[in-house]
Amino acid sequence: MNFFSYMLAILLGGASVAFSAPSIPPSALPATLKPEPHQRDPYDWNARHEAVKKETGPSSLNM
Repeated sequence: MNFFSYMLAILLGGASVAFSAPSIPPSALPATLKPEPHQRDPYDWNARHEAVKKETGPSSLNM
């Protein structure tokens, strides 16, 4: 029974550490763990589509 109580204590301790980690505020993280700006910003597909249309233009469709 002693073995099982140790295992339960280890599992509960590990779970408490694992579930408390997401509650750390982003300002407490070092700079190497913060996401880069390109990882935070959503990608604007409409702006990319317009940029591609401007780059290629209607002349690229004529073959």
